[in-house]
Amino acid sequence: MAQIMPQLEEVRNKTGAITTSIVIPVFNEESAIVQVIKDIKLAMAKVDYGYEIIVVDDCSTDKTAQIVSSMKDVVLIRHKGNRGVGAARKTGILNAKGKFIVMLDGDGTYPANMIPKLVSSLPEFDMVVGARKQENGSLKFLRKPAKWVLLKLACFITEKKIPDLNSGLRAFKKKPVFKFFGILPDGHSWVSTITLAFLSNGYSVKYVPIEYYKRKGRSSFHPVRDTFNYFNTINRTVMYFRPLKFFVPLTTFILFVGTSRFIYHAFIVHNVPESDLMLVVSGVMIGAVGVLADLVLKLHRLNFIKIGEDME
Repeated sequence: MAQIMPQLEEVRNKTGAITTSIVIPVFNEESAIVQVIKDIKLAMAKVDYGYEIIVVDDCSTDKTAQIVSSMKDVVLIRHKGNRGVGAARKTGILNAKGKFIVMLDGDGTYPANMIPKLVSSLPEFDMVVGARKQENGSLKFLRKPAKWVLLKLACFITEKKIPDLNSGLRAFKKKPVFKFFGILPDGHSWVSTITLAFLSNGYSVKYVPIEYYKRKGRSSFHPVRDTFNYFNTINRTVMYFRPLKFFVPLTTFILFVGTSRFIYHAFIVHNVPESDLMLVVSGVMIGAVGVLADLVLKLHRLNFIKIGEDME
């Protein structure tokens, strides 16, 4: 259960009404969080709409929570146990007052001065992603190949060009997010999932080039576990939103192989083995499952939307 610090319940600026909530998930970010919040306040000093800063501490073991609790005009929410950065993001959204959400990592890697530019495009777009110009994360030699493969898979699934699939700096409308709350993971693949969910369901996404800096402190990214989770994210997204993207190519391939073998053995060898018939039947059955999955998805899409509306 998340705990909200009561003395920091609300932050308002010039106009008084909060329209934008800036959510910062943190875990052991004592070396960067002060500067991150200072940069945010400096960037937002010139805007003419109300905003709030929400820091969600995922049970840090350092002084992150103590530091944030002493800062003025910041909402601090604390998890009683370590639940993952994705869970922290969801907690922030559930407690946000604004109709627009800005996500920003608390490790100093993203330029906070870009927040107003991202938010300015939200009336027109449903999500605006800060697309990083370069990769400066830890274990770069492992992360870059894995991310490249994931990005290509994501582009294939969504049929969209995606400059940055899992950027930690993005702004989006809060209302559509609740429709996908049930499938958003608690780990690092949260940002990838929400990107794919928006793109797969017809929401408009804009990409704005940003700089990406070397992080302060130690990363919680695990190269094996979290890369596996990223691939899992792609798989889940296909099944949830675009099942035919998986079933059609697989069905086509199996039917092609099975039919080709059947024709060869029937007209050249004059002896058709059972394996050829099994391949053809398997292809037909897999295709039928794909069509059924797509039909179920369409039938349940309205329920998906209703669940989202109930959470608002």
